[in-house]
Order: sequence, then structure tokens, then C-alpha cells
Amino acid sequence: MSDSSELVMVAMSGGVDSSVTAMLLLEQGYNVAGVSLQLKSNNEPYGNGYNLKLINRAREVAAALNIPHYVVDLSDIFSQRVIADFCQQYSQGRTPNPCIRCNYYVKIGALLNKIQDFKADYLATGHYARIVSDENGTHLLRGADGKKDQSYFLYTLPPESLSRLMFPLGQKYKKDIVRLATNMKLPVSQKESQDVCFIPDGDYKSFLATRMGFTPGKILDTTGKILGEHQGLPLYTVGQRQGLGLASNEKLFVSDMNADANTITVAGHDQLYTSRILLSNFIWRESGIPPDTSGMIVKVRYKAAPAEVKKISQSGDFYILELASPVWAATSGQAAVIYLDDMVLGGGIIESGGDTI
Repeated sequence: MSDSSELVMVAMSGGVDSSVTAMLLLEQGYNVAGVSLQLKSNNEPYGNGYNLKLINRAREVAAALNIPHYVVDLSDIFSQRVIADFCQQYSQGRTPNPCIRCNYYVKIGALLNKIQDFKADYLATGHYARIVSDENGTHLLRGADGKKDQSYFLYTLPPESLSRLMFPLGQKYKKDIVRLATNMKLPVSQKESQDVCFIPDGDYKSFLATRMGFTPGKILDTTGKILGEHQGLPLYTVGQRQGLGLASNEKLFVSDMNADANTITVAGHDQLYTSRILLSNFIWRESGIPPDTSGMIVKVRYKAAPAEVKKISQSGDFYILELASPVWAATSGQAAVIYLDDMVLGGGIIESGGDTI
């Protein structure tokens, strides 16, 4: 049992994971309170209905657990750091990962500052990841449930943030969390959270259409030959095949998007493989990049199969990641996250891939 004087604030969305997180901490003897994020703004339809439903559900769970519940308004930083960046990245022909930015700036970053107003000792979330401290510092590790591991979305968190965080589900499996919620009859939804929470219906096209204009442009092959016309860069992503409207005997995929020229390049499936990736905003969590990268692997998307890292080198403000075997459709704007066994070593934002780097 823990010292009951330690106050842990649990980021509660009304879902299964955060609700069971609060319940587990109560059982461990912590002084627990729930906190939900208000993310609506006058300029964003997200929050006017969907976000408020989540807050109300979280409030019901807190009442069932007999813990205090608070609401913190982080609408401005969410709108500026997450939604605005999401739209800007798409306008530049990139495919961002808003969950990584949201964790860094909002759901963990800004919330860690806010809970100081409540004199809280820790912030707990329902992420499936682990935090381990030893004589060498505080480290971020994969969650025990490989199918639910969310360490990929947390690689940017600094050690000082990790020291004030708790991930009680890090050693748990999703099936057990669902069973606990059911047994305790918690008033939660069993639905999985959306990939992008501020687009609850998943309609990216409509969401982006209300915020930017789509300018048609040319679709080219790798030689520069015009094959057709696209409807606007934000509607496409590297690796996409459907919706190109091309008449071809060969299966063609988006291989590159040029925002300056407003063009999309398409190529055959095998031409999208690369073993060299250029990274920006590179973060190395441990003490210096070792020359020996044996055992290191990288994921270039959350659900991508890992690839073995051969070499990491710096090139000005960028880093070059060389792989022992190629990966398919390395997409600008996505994150490449590097692991050694279960430990998150670092990562960066993909700028481009190919032998010409």
C-alpha cells in the first residue's frame, strides 16, 4: 500500500483504461482525484458535443469511485499546438501524428503544470507503457501488452516529466482491464478511443475542408510524366493507392508529395522501399548515441513492423537512420521511434527516405 497522503490526479476520459487506472490507484492506497480536459473552442466544432460527453462520462466514473473530479480547460493550447499544426502539416503534403504532439504539449505537458494548482504529487494516465528508474536515470519502456503498447506516442517526454508520471496499466493486458471494469460495473464505454480524437467520425476530408482550400495539381510518375490530376495534397498520403483515379495496368502508390510544386508522384509498390531515412527534431533519451547499434530496432509508424537499425549519424540539424533491411512507405511527418529491447531510446520526425539522402 502507498502513503495515502500522496495525491495522484488521474487524467480521465470516461473510457475503460483511465477509469480502471483510477480504480487501481485507489486500491493501492493513493489519495486519488480525477481530472478531465476541456478541449472545445469557439473555432472548433470538436468539443461542443463529443468532448463534453466524455467529460460527463468521466464525472460519472469519478462519482462511482467516490473521488473528486475536476475539469481543466486546455482548449487554447490544444487548438494551437495540435489542431493548427495538424492542418498545417497536411497543407504541406505531410502526414502528422497528432497524438505525439498532444501528449507532449497537452495531455501530459500542460496538464502536469496544471495539477500543481491542486498540490498533486503525480499525474497518472491510462497509457500502456512503463516507467523505470535506476542509477542511470528514468527510462521509458514498452507496455507489457504488445498489442496495446503506446510507448511510440510518448517518446518525446523528457525524464523530468516521467518522474512525475504514473502508468499503472504498463504491466497489464487490455483483456484484464476490460474484465476489471465489467466486474466493478464502472459506467464506461467499451469502445476503443478514436485514432484522432478531434475527428470522432474519422472524416479527415470534411474536417480539413472546413479549414483550408484544396488546390488541384498534377500526378506524375517517377520520370516526370503527367498521369492525371489530384484534388489537393491534404487528401493524400505516401503509400496511398485508392482514390488516385489513374488508369494503369500497374498498381501505383503515392511515393512523394511536393508542396512547392503542388504535385504528387506515384510509383510501383517496390519503389516505396527505403533503407535510409532523414529525421528532424531528433531526440535521444539516453546518454549519447553509441557507435554500436546492435539490437536496436525502429518503428516508422505506430503499427509498422520493426526494422533493424544499422547506423545513426548526424548531418547538420538532421539525423540519418540507416537500416539493415528496407521499410515501406516511410512518410514525412510521421515519427520514427528507436528501441533497444523494451527501452525507448529516442526518435525523430521523418523528413524523407531514399538513397539520395
